Amino acid sequence: MDTPNAVSEEDFQLLFESTPTPLLVLRPGDAFTIAGVNDAYLRETLTVRDEIVGNALFDVFPDNPADTNSHATCERCPAASGRSSWPTPDTARKRPGRGQAKI
Repeated sequence: MDTPNAVSEEDFQLLFESTPTPLLVLRPGDAFTIAGVNDAYLRETLTVRDEIVGNALFDVFPDNPADTNSHATCERCPAASGRSSWPTPDTARKRPGRGQAKI
């Protein structure tokens, strides 16, 4: 990073990994490829990083036909400065009653 007081990539990675909020980073596009997840997200969804990163979101977590919000949220994300969030989809949440995943 070239900005004088910016955190290093290593420090950013440490912050990203250690935050208690489940975070999922997607690459925009047709497949919404999972670019990264933090440890809290892996705990929330009972998934393994190497098994989901690099794969399309809706291949890893097949769309719930009753949930029309997931695809719409992903579609509008690039228009919203690339940030959005929604409750962890039921197809991703392996344990009931958990929090909100940030996308």
